[in-house]
Amino acid sequence: MGTTDPITISLSKNEAIVLFEILSRSTELRSSIIQDKSEKAVFDQLCAGLESILVEPFQPDFKETLKKAKQEIAEKFSN
Repeated sequence: MGTTDPITISLSKNEAIVLFEILSRSTELRSSIIQDKSEKAVFDQLCAGLESILVEPFQPDFKETLKKAKQEIAEKFSN
Protein backbone atom coordinates (compact mmCIF):
# COMPACT_ATOMS: atom_id res chain seq x y z
CA MET A 1 0.00 0.00 0.00
CA GLY A 2 1.43 3.34 -1.03
CA THR A 3 1.33 6.50 1.02
CA THR A 4 -1.12 8.13 -1.40
CA ASP A 5 -3.63 5.28 -1.31
CA PRO A 6 -6.95 6.33 0.25
CA ILE A 7 -7.94 5.09 3.68
CA THR A 8 -11.36 4.87 5.26
CA ILE A 9 -12.27 5.97 8.76
CA SER A 10 -15.56 4.80 10.16
CA LEU A 11 -17.54 7.17 12.38
CA SER A 12 -21.03 6.96 13.72
CA LYS A 13 -23.40 9.72 12.64
CA ASN A 14 -23.12 11.24 16.11
CA GLU A 15 -19.32 11.20 15.97
CA ALA A 16 -19.36 12.82 12.53
CA ILE A 17 -21.70 15.56 13.78
CA VAL A 18 -19.46 16.32 16.75
CA LEU A 19 -16.32 16.23 14.59
CA PHE A 20 -17.95 18.63 12.12
CA GLU A 21 -18.67 21.04 14.97
CA ILE A 22 -15.09 20.82 16.24
CA LEU A 23 -13.68 21.47 12.79
CA SER A 24 -16.11 24.30 12.13
CA ARG A 25 -15.10 25.95 15.38
CA SER A 26 -11.45 25.38 14.53
CA THR A 27 -11.68 27.38 11.31
CA GLU A 28 -11.72 30.48 13.49
CA LEU A 29 -8.40 29.40 15.01
CA ARG A 30 -6.95 28.16 11.74
CA SER A 31 -3.94 30.49 11.72
CA SER A 32 -2.74 29.22 15.09
CA ILE A 33 -3.47 25.54 14.39
CA ILE A 34 -2.42 25.01 10.78
CA GLN A 35 1.27 25.37 10.06
CA ASP A 36 1.57 24.90 6.30
CA LYS A 37 -0.27 24.38 2.99
CA SER A 38 -0.41 20.60 3.34
CA GLU A 39 -2.12 20.81 6.73
CA LYS A 40 -4.58 23.38 5.34
CA ALA A 41 -5.37 21.09 2.41
CA VAL A 42 -6.05 18.11 4.68
CA PHE A 43 -8.15 20.22 7.06
CA ASP A 44 -10.20 21.63 4.19
CA GLN A 45 -10.66 18.21 2.63
CA LEU A 46 -11.92 16.75 5.88
CA CYS A 47 -14.35 19.65 6.39
CA ALA A 48 -15.62 19.39 2.82
CA GLY A 49 -16.06 15.63 3.13
CA LEU A 50 -18.21 16.00 6.23
CA GLU A 51 -20.19 18.83 4.63
CA SER A 52 -20.96 16.63 1.65
CA ILE A 53 -22.46 13.80 3.73
CA LEU A 54 -24.08 15.55 6.68
CA VAL A 55 -27.33 17.48 6.40
CA GLU A 56 -27.75 18.04 10.14
CA PRO A 57 -25.38 21.04 10.47
CA PHE A 58 -27.50 22.93 7.96
CA GLN A 59 -30.83 22.28 9.68
CA PRO A 60 -32.43 24.89 11.95
CA ASP A 61 -32.38 22.51 14.93
CA PHE A 62 -28.65 21.71 14.66
CA LYS A 63 -27.85 22.93 18.18
CA GLU A 64 -30.30 20.42 19.62
CA THR A 65 -29.04 17.66 17.31
CA LEU A 66 -25.46 18.40 18.38
CA LYS A 67 -26.44 18.37 22.05
CA LYS A 68 -28.11 14.96 21.67
CA ALA A 69 -25.15 13.57 19.73
CA LYS A 70 -22.74 14.70 22.45
CA GLN A 71 -24.93 13.20 25.18
CA GLU A 72 -25.20 9.85 23.40
CA ILE A 73 -21.44 9.70 22.81
CA ALA A 74 -20.71 10.63 26.43
CA GLU A 75 -23.09 7.92 27.66
CA LYS A 76 -21.55 5.33 25.33
CA PHE A 77 -18.03 5.99 26.53
CA SER A 78 -18.80 6.54 30.22
CA ASN A 79 -19.26 2.83 30.83
